[in-house]
Amino acid sequence: MRSTTHVVARPFVSSLALLALGLGASPAYAESYCDIAVEAIAVAPTATPGRFTVDVDVSFSAAQPVFTQPLLVRVFVEGAPQDEVLLDVVGVLSDRCCSSGAQCDDVAGWNKSCESSCSSGSGGPRECVYRRRASFVLDGVAPLAWVSATVDPDGLHDESCAPGASNNTAGAAAPQLSFGDLELVSLELTSSPLSGDFAVAIGVRLVPGGYSLSVAPLVRLESSGGSVLEFELVQGQSISGNCCNSESDCPAAGGFTRDCHTGCPGGVGGIGHCVYGLIESSHSLPLVPGETLTATIDPDGLYFETSAVGAGNNSVTALAAESIASYCTGKLNSAGCVSALSYSGAPSVSAPAPFAIAALDVLPGRNGLLFYGAQRASAPFLGGVLCVAQPVRRTQLQTSSGAPGQLDCSGAFAMDFNARIQSGVDPLLVAGAFVAAQQWYRDPGDPAGFGTSLSNALWFQIGL
Repeated sequence: MRSTTHVVARPFVSSLALLALGLGASPAYAESYCDIAVEAIAVAPTATPGRFTVDVDVSFSAAQPVFTQPLLVRVFVEGAPQDEVLLDVVGVLSDRCCSSGAQCDDVAGWNKSCESSCSSGSGGPRECVYRRRASFVLDGVAPLAWVSATVDPDGLHDESCAPGASNNTAGAAAPQLSFGDLELVSLELTSSPLSGDFAVAIGVRLVPGGYSLSVAPLVRLESSGGSVLEFELVQGQSISGNCCNSESDCPAAGGFTRDCHTGCPGGVGGIGHCVYGLIESSHSLPLVPGETLTATIDPDGLYFETSAVGAGNNSVTALAAESIASYCTGKLNSAGCVSALSYSGAPSVSAPAPFAIAALDVLPGRNGLLFYGAQRASAPFLGGVLCVAQPVRRTQLQTSSGAPGQLDCSGAFAMDFNARIQSGVDPLLVAGAFVAAQQWYRDPGDPAGFGTSLSNALWFQIGL
């Protein structure tokens, strides 16, 4: 698509037109574009991946005395034309040589200067030079792609310099957004057993190395179970220095802490180097115990990375630990004790180690069982509190340890719940499932008159 930038040009009739009309004897000028230059091209990333701004600086000298058409500036990506703009100019410049810029003709929209040397003509030892900038925004540009620009590359003019030759063209590679100095240094998971969620805290360390962090780095959290969360860290603003003598020498970057560490890796500004830190802890994920969570910085493939995805300092991994919590209230038994559940190990569908659930401070030699379900509860039950919501399931009947008939709290129940999980007897006991469990046993002297007693409860999630 062609966009036109108009610069007000003073009216003129070209010498070629005068000759065509027979109204003048001025010589016909060859339209030489050797004195029209693409002086520089600057390619800079934007906050949008794949989008770059391109600034093209164009100049011409008064040695080019006549223009019959506007100048065309065109940009290319890997040789393919992308966009173009027309720049209007004047017809005939009256002054070519100068002693100062004031002697050069004004050209609307163009900056003028008196510089270099003037090979012929009157007015001074130097030459009038005119400059302006054409700006573009290009989408879909890959990092390191070659972006070039030419002035008048359309073949409509009779040029003494071939299109794209000599100083008519310039190019630059689209910058790579290197995150080799952006480290993931820590990943911490803190479980919330009653909710099953894990709070995620990510530690990031940035050593600028003399470049600007122009985009907000992307972090991907990916679990071994397949769940994915992506979010952007706070963008750094123009982190242009990397050496320091104190923290105050380090440019501020929104959201990041600053520190001046010993040993500057290169550059000027001090004997230490600026290091930026960030702890991102506002996210929580539902994970299964035993699941691994990997945090990778910039893993989406949109940016060019100096380290391979998931390699080196681009990636850190953490293991979701078991999620087990005690809750609810046990019932006072006839020996004056309140039984409580304890555990060792972790619930798992595959681990060979047991997950032992024990009820302590119970009457010795009494029959009892563990009952469990998928939801917690807190309801009156047999003079105590029912901690497991219906429907409930029951394990096999057991007898508590200790001598029968003793009225004390020396008894205990114990069972390996992993053996039940892995037996397949209950199809609901799968990885990721939550379980509420409570101990029931007989107590003939129950103060509440129901002949039974209850422990408190455990709430846990079955891991891998």
